[in-house]
Amino acid sequence: MATSKHAAASKKNLFCCVRGTPCKCPSPNNYRTNCKPSWGVDPKGKVVGYAAHHLLCVASVKACVVKKRGLAPIVKKTRWCVNARNNMVALPLWGQTVSWYHRHKGTRPPFANKSQHDWDHNGDQSYREEVEDSLDTLASNVADAKDKHDDARVKQLKGGLNARARSFRSKLKGHGKRKGGTHKQFDDNKRAIRWWEPFSMSEHAGEKGYPRQDWRKQIKDKVKRFFG
Repeated sequence: MATSKHAAASKKNLFCCVRGTPCKCPSPNNYRTNCKPSWGVDPKGKVVGYAAHHLLCVASVKACVVKKRGLAPIVKKTRWCVNARNNMVALPLWGQTVSWYHRHKGTRPPFANKSQHDWDHNGDQSYREEVEDSLDTLASNVADAKDKHDDARVKQLKGGLNARARSFRSKLKGHGKRKGGTHKQFDDNKRAIRWWEPFSMSEHAGEKGYPRQDWRKQIKDKVKRFFG
């Protein structure tokens, strides 16, 4: 019986890389509740929504670590969950930000100075590309340690993942404060030439067109100029 239990335990996958509410790993995690923000409600009492962002993206961890050739036995024995609190952060969406300023004019949103989850998340020079470059390096280092039978370095997979999650959390926090932060840069009178930088998740911020904050005022001004 003991041998059977031991065999069953050895087959169990301790590594979790599947979204779940909660997931089915040894220590189940609900990725949405693990990053539920304290953003409260807007001035009209409406609950403010959020996007649940995995600091080390699910697809990136799968592609760079889980599917790395030769790492399967190590990954399987590493107890780590992509949905854990230390790999989650709540971010606003660009449409949500634009909507906030249209509805509340110049009022500072509760998610001010946070990068937008749908701005430079994927694609060339994106946040995900940065994550995958970092994960590729980690996976290669662990694979090299495995080939050299360096058990100490092999065991660094979990620590390496957690360290990278902390690093990207810090980077995102810094990105949202570029140019004085998102709130300052949404002000038509204060925005800088590269006003879009704090809204981007990437080190290489992509440009977007500036959204008008007050459509009614814009129309009134045009009518006034037309009719004198």
